[in-house]
Amino acid sequence: MDIQISSNFERFLYHASGDDSAVMRGLMANLETNGALQPSPDLLKASQAVMSSARVHDEEVLQTIADVHAESGGYTLDPHSAIGVAAAKQLGGSSAGVPMICLACAHWAKFPDAVGRALGAETFAKLTTPEEFVSLPMLPTRVAPLPNSVTAVKTFIEQKVAQNSS
Repeated sequence: MDIQISSNFERFLYHASGDDSAVMRGLMANLETNGALQPSPDLLKASQAVMSSARVHDEEVLQTIADVHAESGGYTLDPHSAIGVAAAKQLGGSSAGVPMICLACAHWAKFPDAVGRALGAETFAKLTTPEEFVSLPMLPTRVAPLPNSVTAVKTFIEQKVAQNSS
């Protein structure tokens, strides 16, 4: 799941840095400029004290989806959740007697191509796609282009809240 820096991870780093916005500004600027996140030794140490990480390649993601589907009697992981499960297995499942828990973060139907490759055409064809996903392309979309302005965004939100509360 190559999403560079997710907003949750960015918030984690902000808190691990002692809520130092200057540190975060520097980290994010370096990431944009050089394509690398380079924390200070202190920030790295603070992060490693509470978090472990693993790398999961695409082939392992697909294999994890297939394995969990087969071993569970039909539970289908989405690719993002499969990364979590594969990483948990790499890290040994748990430490100090604490069980490892992986919470699914999406529905497999959002990723039909990947799940189809993982399970094979015959097994994939047996899955039932929820109606919410089937009908999604037919629903209307709402787009509200706004200028790059905090004031414009605040005004838009205030107007929408006022409309919905009347």
